[in-house]
Amino acid sequence: MGECEDLSSRYNTGYGKISSLNCFVGGQSTNCKINTNIFNSVKSGAKVHLLFYETGDRFNVERILIEKYSP
Repeated sequence: MGECEDLSSRYNTGYGKISSLNCFVGGQSTNCKINTNIFNSVKSGAKVHLLFYETGDRFNVERILIEKYSP
């Protein structure tokens, strides 16, 4: 499970970089899955919104999100 103090920075230096290398063995499969889901959603005409929530209790927020969405 990953964590960060600055999600915007992490997104833009990790998940936000679309690279086919992430889809191969040794790559970051999470990045590939996220980028594929975003691409397919946009391709089908859906709007994609990214929300960044600033909190001093990131571990609790993360726990709640994991329990709710079971990523």
